[in-house]
Amino acid sequence: MVGLAACGGSSKPAASSSSAAPTTAASSAPSTTAAVTGARGLTGVVSAIVGNGKDDGKGIPGPAADASLGDKVHYAVASNGDIFMIVGSVDVLKVSGGQVTKFGLLDPGAQGFGGIAIAPDGSVFVATPSTLVKFAPDGTRSDVLTAAGAGLSTSLGPIAVDAAGNVFVADGLRRVTRVAPDGTTTLIAGTGVQAKPDTAEGDGGPATASPLGVPAQLAVDAGGNLYIADTSALRVRRVAPDGTITTIAGGGTTPLGANGAYAPDGTKPTDLKLSQVTGVAVDSKGRVYVADAGIDAIYRFSTSGGIELLIGDQKGGSESDGVPANATRVTNAGELAIDAQKNLVFLEARVIKRIASAAA
Repeated sequence: MVGLAACGGSSKPAASSSSAAPTTAASSAPSTTAAVTGARGLTGVVSAIVGNGKDDGKGIPGPAADASLGDKVHYAVASNGDIFMIVGSVDVLKVSGGQVTKFGLLDPGAQGFGGIAIAPDGSVFVATPSTLVKFAPDGTRSDVLTAAGAGLSTSLGPIAVDAAGNVFVADGLRRVTRVAPDGTTTLIAGTGVQAKPDTAEGDGGPATASPLGVPAQLAVDAGGNLYIADTSALRVRRVAPDGTITTIAGGGTTPLGANGAYAPDGTKPTDLKLSQVTGVAVDSKGRVYVADAGIDAIYRFSTSGGIELLIGDQKGGSESDGVPANATRVTNAGELAIDAQKNLVFLEARVIKRIASAAA
């Protein structure tokens, strides 16, 4: 699990009844020829995992296809394919075998609006507005820290966990703090002052001297790099293990999408002008995935530079289940994750979906 923001939307297709990964494989990367305007995106099949597309408070617990997720969804994918969610209530939910069950309980009045992440040992971390909570694999709960006790602002979240079990958590002052397994906290990025919109002050220098905008999702790769999807800054920024922060996508003048068309495959990520960055994830090959709800698309940035459109609405595609990504569309794209089967999992309004073998 490498990534951990929420959006609302219209009615969606019913979710599949199993959380097992589909067997249909994606094709190789799409063409990077700028003149190609058709058949872009991946050919891996898109399928719904959980959610009925509604906000009626029904279906939980019960079949994943009947679950009403509402508009405050945060989720994380475990190594065995199970999904853990918070959906704006005090319940921490688990999706396994096509069924939604209640896994843990938060304090009344402290709903898990901030974020959720899973550690390598299977522990589930949840950020409520004021508390970072840990659930052991057996469901035993402990409070890791309170915002007040750790000197953080309230409105904790989003969060991410690295391979060593460190938890990265954003707070209301637009900072990202690392919480070590022993509870020690270290400021990683942000100054406590919100950055001006569409800016990235401090690039190339210490992340702790660089203001952040509104982090929508965090992700950590195998090398310990922290990725920040910054909606307000219109950028994806990376904090290296040595603390240096850089913009890896956004900040340019080429529209990621405009007038029904998307930026050509192969465009340099930092030449792009992003619209509404809502999700980020990193796969085992170091490729970065970005959701942009402003133009209804999910892109992948290669390690050598250049972009690939994975799913959008370039061809006016279907929203039906079981359709290849390059023949469908995504609306209100949100949080992203890569599961153990190398499927790309994404939030689309009130439904969690996946593209088969997108990260293969």
